Amino acid sequence: MRSPRRGRRSSPGSGPTPDGKGEFRYDDNPVANAPEPALAPGDPRLYGTNPGMVGGMVNTVKSKLT
Repeated sequence: MRSPRRGRRSSPGSGPTPDGKGEFRYDDNPVANAPEPALAPGDPRLYGTNPGMVGGMVNTVKSKLT
């Protein structure tokens, strides 16, 4: 199914809401309404590399190069 042609200012984020009680619109100049949150550090188990592994790999590479 082809979508209808959209005007220059139209976007997928504009038009009537699903319940028909409002309308979505695109804001060219959005502004934050809340301060930036202070987040705690993430769980290290979620990192891509285990921090304990890095030291071992570095030492292995150094020993092979020297």
